[in-house]
Amino acid sequence: MRLTTKIFIGFLASVLSLILIFMFYLKTREITSLHLDTLRKEHEFEKVTEAISIPAPYSVVSLNRGEAELSLEGAILNHKENPDKVLLNKDLVQYTRMDVRNDTLFINIDDSQILDMLELKGKENSKSILYGYPNAHGAKIYLPEQNNMHIVNELDFDVYLDSLNINTLELMVSGSNNITINNSQLKTFTFDDQPYTDITFMFVNSHIGTWNIDAYRVNESYSDFSSSLVEVLNVRGDEACELPYIRYNTLNWFPSSKKASLSLKLQEATSIEMKK
Repeated sequence: MRLTTKIFIGFLASVLSLILIFMFYLKTREITSLHLDTLRKEHEFEKVTEAISIPAPYSVVSLNRGEAELSLEGAILNHKENPDKVLLNKDLVQYTRMDVRNDTLFINIDDSQILDMLELKGKENSKSILYGYPNAHGAKIYLPEQNNMHIVNELDFDVYLDSLNINTLELMVSGSNNITINNSQLKTFTFDDQPYTDITFMFVNSHIGTWNIDAYRVNESYSDFSSSLVEVLNVRGDEACELPYIRYNTLNWFPSSKKASLSLKLQEATSIEMKK
């Protein structure tokens, strides 16, 4: 056999091998994609809600969860229905515990049970392969509106409060949340948080008498206050802080260290009084 013939046959064999390998890759990818689309470790809570009775009077609401390796996403909202009820997703109720100790209403989500539910889904389908970080999303907790609301949010849920007309709102968070106050009237709003949080605020068509805030925690790039008015803005900070445009009548700046500074945007005539 000629050398050129041998070379040609070898070349054809190499090409055929590459084609077979590529076809096998496509088939494997197709099968893998089918499994992944079918068996992602996730759960979306039902939109239908159920009312749960609050066991005793309270002044503070503390919302928290366990330490299961589960991504739990949701929102805290308000409702104007029965003041003695909390509204939850119907299928979230079985994983939620409520009790009142001293003056605090504790709402705890048992995330370990949610994780067990996700694992069980995979075991029920013997042809499946579970993949991805476990995720449960769409959780909603509606708190009854009160004249004085004090909320401690350790769930890392977003907060959306609508059509409030109350005296005081005290809000503490422990994660990087979105906080929206829509079409509301608040006499006093005090916001506190844990270090290293980054908060996006949206005030929409709202009026706030006095707002107490640590400016360093405000996400200046995404927060928006342009359609609302703050009568008195009390700002504290211990770092270089920057605020977006805020309509206010009086601004009080309380630096807590020598390196603290405040930058803010102005769009109309403003009187600034420096105090020692």
